[in-house]
Amino acid sequence: MHVKADHLDFRCLNRALQTANEDCTVSGCLGQRFIAAGMGNRHISISGIPGNALGAYLNGARIEVTGNAQDAVGDTMNSGTIIVHGNIGDAAGYAMRGGEIYVKGNAGYRAGVHMKAYGERVPVLVIGGRAGSFLGEYQAGGIILVLGLNTDGKPLVSNFPCTGMHGGKLFLRGDCTKILFPKQVTVHIADSEEQKSIQPYVEEYCRLFDADLDELVRMGYNKDEVEFCYAVLVYDAELIKKHIALKTNPKVYVSGELAPGTGFRNDGTSYSALFSCLDFHYDAVVYYGVIDYWTGNEINKEQSVRGDDVLNLLQAAAYLRLREQLKNI
Repeated sequence: MHVKADHLDFRCLNRALQTANEDCTVSGCLGQRFIAAGMGNRHISISGIPGNALGAYLNGARIEVTGNAQDAVGDTMNSGTIIVHGNIGDAAGYAMRGGEIYVKGNAGYRAGVHMKAYGERVPVLVIGGRAGSFLGEYQAGGIILVLGLNTDGKPLVSNFPCTGMHGGKLFLRGDCTKILFPKQVTVHIADSEEQKSIQPYVEEYCRLFDADLDELVRMGYNKDEVEFCYAVLVYDAELIKKHIALKTNPKVYVSGELAPGTGFRNDGTSYSALFSCLDFHYDAVVYYGVIDYWTGNEINKEQSVRGDDVLNLLQAAAYLRLREQLKNI
């Protein structure tokens, strides 16, 4: 069903959608409020700009907006999916307790405010760009994921994220060293299990907005680190020697598809050159000082170690990984 909204107020538009027993396409949307409020089990496509409270109390419908959306997208939604191919205003996902919201661009203030899990429902809000102040304010459950794409050098999140947060998880992809978090939240680098838990939402974001997953996971790592991990994975001795000489940090994760970046093997585990050396050559790594040579994300410039030892360890790790892969063919 096609609904031309350019001459309808919000009551008439919503009445037309509520009485239709089929998927709907809305064109010429001009800020009408409460579109598809409480609706379920249908697909609604919208061109133009929907007004406040798009998909409020949503109960299973799928809403897709070709442009931007205003405030309170998904207010108190229970289930369903909202997809916005532009930016959104303030208070997106207010008190949502189920369903998923995907935003290609940026979000305004108070995204995810009062978000909560309800029973087995876990609400998810994925923001492709950056978010305004008070992100995750009073969050009690669910997942907020900010990917930090195309931010033009602007901060990933503005002031006072996680104010009053007492549940749920917030994932920020980017440099968080200058972000001031409140004392009641625990802040750490996401481990492999946590990264695995959000992988389906990252993949869905890429599918919806034609993003390149490999490019997405590569971002944030410098060229030398990427090349070094690739060299170890494909057993390129010359490249390995090059990066030993450059003292490139090998503690960088690579995906199971050999794409550099933060990712997983096909069996769901993560991989790095240094950790593989530890797995297979623990004594040599510890006693030869390799583990001290590379510490965290910075090379210990005062620590010396034989380049040949490092090369042998990395090549052995690459060989053993290749052997594992061949077993599965």
